[in-house]
Formats: sequence, C-alpha cells, structure tokens
Amino acid sequence: MGKRVLVIAMLLAFAVTAVAHAGGGGILAKGVKGGINLANHSGSDKDDHHKNRTAFVGGAFLTHALSGPLVVQPEVLFSMKGYKWEDAGWKETGKYSYVEIPVLVKYVIPMEGSVRPSLFAGPAPAFLLSAEEEWEYSMENGFGFQEDEHSGTTDVKDKRNTFDFGLVFGGGVDIAVGSRTLIFDVRYTLGLTKIDSRDDPEDIKNSVISIMAGIGL
Repeated sequence: MGKRVLVIAMLLAFAVTAVAHAGGGGILAKGVKGGINLANHSGSDKDDHHKNRTAFVGGAFLTHALSGPLVVQPEVLFSMKGYKWEDAGWKETGKYSYVEIPVLVKYVIPMEGSVRPSLFAGPAPAFLLSAEEEWEYSMENGFGFQEDEHSGTTDVKDKRNTFDFGLVFGGGVDIAVGSRTLIFDVRYTLGLTKIDSRDDPEDIKNSVISIMAGIGL
C-alpha cells in the first residue's frame, strides 16, 4: 500500500508539472520544507474533550509561473494528523499519517526588495499510510492515588478512509538570501471527507493548522 501511494503521489505531481508547462509556465523555484501540524478534528461529532495533537509535516515543492503575480505550487508532503482526547481518566491519541499533495495557487504580493509575501489556496488530496490510537485509562481511589491503570495501542487503519480530501488556505513570505530563498508559511487545511469508513460513519473530519519553514534551491 505504501509503495502504491508514493507512485500515485509522484504521478499527480508530474501531472501538475505537465499542465503548468503546457500553459507556458516555467519552474520558478523548487525546494524542501518542514514544520509542525496542530492537528484536531472537525464535524458535528467532535466534542469539547478533543484537543490538538502536535506532529510533524514536511516534504518538497515546485513553483511554476502562471500569469503576472499568480503561480501554482504543487507539493508532496508527509503529514501526521490525528487528535488528542481526554475525559474522566481516559486519554486517547489518534496518530494518522498521510501522503498529502496540495496544489496551491499563490498570489505573490508585488513588493520591491528581497521579501515577497503571498496568499494561497488550493485542494489537498491525501492518502492514508497508517492509523493507530494510543489509549490510557487510570482510576483514582478516594485518597487521590492511582488505583488501576491500563494502556495500549490499537491499529484502526481498516476503520479509516484511505483517501482524504481538504482545502488549504494560508499565507507566507519568501526571503531571498543570496542564491537561496528562505520560506515561511502558515496554513489551515479544512478536511471535507469523513475519516470514518464504517457503514454508519461518525461526522469527524481532519482539521489541521500547519506552520512550516523551508528553503528554495
């Protein structure tokens, strides 16, 4: 499954590149980036006990010229999502890993000098690599001491959709430093696909804030 996902990711990235070239756009930049996800859930079945899970996101990108200040930027990211949940001695952490392929249309705000701010948006299909839930339950006696404690990890990949789809909205800034470019961006990925694959799925979707830094090569 992992190899199949990587092949699909590469094919999609090549397809976007081919479309950009067909439209006359040359490669403006390429590079790598990485950072953190603040991952959680959205949807009507999310409750107040859900909390953010902090996890890794990183990968590579290409930037192609479109027209004027507009560019298109396909990315291939390894993105760790999920959630944390706590209530009445029960703690649960959902750990979901995806290959995500955002295709962003960026508006580069015209400015003089080495700093180029931008706004961007676009679709973000993603393919599930792994899904597991770590859980821990502890009970306290009347004196405030732990009386019983259990923990474990459950593989839930067969209960999760292998395909996820979201919309990305964000902004960033590129800073030219010699022949390189430092890249910073903040984005929100709004999940539109229920992650539950069972016959009567819960209305739970991925919701992720990403903070990334990178370098253009």
